[in-house]
Amino acid sequence: MKKVTTAILASVAVVGLFGCQRTGNQSLKHVTNRTIGQELLVGMSMSQVRMNFGDPIDTTFTDGGLAIWDYELKRGQITPLTVIPVVNLFSYGMEGTKKQLTVLFDENEKVKKFTFSESEYQDRGGIVPQ
Repeated sequence: MKKVTTAILASVAVVGLFGCQRTGNQSLKHVTNRTIGQELLVGMSMSQVRMNFGDPIDTTFTDGGLAIWDYELKRGQITPLTVIPVVNLFSYGMEGTKKQLTVLFDENEKVKKFTFSESEYQDRGGIVPQ
């Protein structure tokens, strides 16, 4: 009985310590669909975008050689089964919100287009996903 109580207390402590996690670019923390147009404008230079949002999480190029910068921020909580010892070997997960910003630059390294989205997400894994 003492081992079970200890395991439960340890699980609660883990949830308290690691229950909420943020990964990605923290500059997107306060950005919303309503405010993105105030922080990012067509015609801004790459250096202005970098100053406002930091380094992108990924950089790719179109077939024509135009740069595309991607930014992402995930904020989530681990699912309950993730903190149960032994069970978490078979099933684990996280759920929360995801913000994503994609910026396309023109040949003069100015913002040509951008898109911003905020959505719910779920990451599941293990032998028997939740």
